[in-house]
Amino acid sequence: MIATQIIIERDGAELEVRVTFEHHRAHKGQRDSIAGVANAGPLIEPDEPEELEFINAELPNGVPVELTDDEIYSAMENAMQQLSERNED
Repeated sequence: MIATQIIIERDGAELEVRVTFEHHRAHKGQRDSIAGVANAGPLIEPDEPEELEFINAELPNGVPVELTDDEIYSAMENAMQQLSERNED
């Protein structure tokens, strides 16, 4: 799981929201063997890209918040940036 903070606006007030995602790492799809070498042949299953699955959003006091698609996308961009920075370290 990965969590990120975003600021949203509701009724003229800015709110800090914690958004949680499940992180699914990218992985290679299964490949056929060729000349007896495993995984050297053509794809049997496609590669699966890295992705984030939205879990929830809540205020600091734990109250759930509904986000718009744009707000979820913004939080997802933040979370992907955090993951990228982790991988650079």
